[in-house]
Amino acid sequence: MPIGSPQKVLRYPPNDKPVEEIMHHLEKSLEYAPSNCAALYDKGLLFRLLGRLHDAVELFIDIRTQKDCSPWQAVLCMEQHALCLQEIAETENEDDQKEALNTNIKELLFEAMEKAANIASLVPFYQPRGTAFPSLKEMLLRQGKGNKYYKTTLKEFARLYELIGKYGHALSFYTKISEMSDTDAKDPEIILKMAQNYVKQRDFRNSLLFFNLIETSCTRLADENRKLYFEAYLEGALCALEQDNAKEAKSRFKRTVRFCSQSKMISEDDDEEEEDSYDIHIQTSRDADKSGLKLFDLLTNTCSLKVSLNDNQTTEELKYEGI
Repeated sequence: MPIGSPQKVLRYPPNDKPVEEIMHHLEKSLEYAPSNCAALYDKGLLFRLLGRLHDAVELFIDIRTQKDCSPWQAVLCMEQHALCLQEIAETENEDDQKEALNTNIKELLFEAMEKAANIASLVPFYQPRGTAFPSLKEMLLRQGKGNKYYKTTLKEFARLYELIGKYGHALSFYTKISEMSDTDAKDPEIILKMAQNYVKQRDFRNSLLFFNLIETSCTRLADENRKLYFEAYLEGALCALEQDNAKEAKSRFKRTVRFCSQSKMISEDDDEEEEDSYDIHIQTSRDADKSGLKLFDLLTNTCSLKVSLNDNQTTEELKYEGI
């Protein structure tokens, strides 16, 4: 395994004896296993310690192309690649070059965070701890308030907190953007981001208000995100049902069904509806999830919809079983 992903490193002179010996042994080990990504990564860190930043960057890029490179090793390489570029940018005198380097650094760190988030979602008990978050946070703070990048910085902060699951923090930055006085402050893309973050917080009341605002203000964006709109109403209805708020659940379910009837999400091949078809099908485990039965009762008795529960459960069978 790699020895870690340090944000800061001590600088050693090129002729430092201990470092030279470490490099010698690493080179020897790589003669026997040239694709040993852990050894290659450690060699890249040594290059960084010695101030050979361009050599380190080249090696970190190369490691990511190796077939034996694990997803987490790729994340660490992206972090170190970005941190090496950051040190190079600090010595750069040309403003255009410095700006290009900073853009590249942010892209690498955001990509590293996205990949780390994917790893954590696939392996829930594994919580990778890299340096991308603190490095990005420091970088965005340095961009400062009141300059031409202020609005971009707010967006990047919001994205940063979304990636670590702090949706309330992300919303606070999107809210600041929406309250700005410039002409594009009410950007529909920002409204959509706010709606999505409210969904992640399970605040369906606010999320649906924002989705409705998108529907009335930006038809293109509403059409592109119809699935999100549908899922928000459906999850909001289920949430209201769990809270025994039948009135709100009924309203949201009706909106969901109306949405389906108007949406391209349903098949348009069949001109006539089959007699034994159902408006809604519920897939649930009746033994483990009683909310499925509550939902069935609400949709049939309150919303007057024809509903099936699981694959082979018809309304008559459910009545026979005393449901």
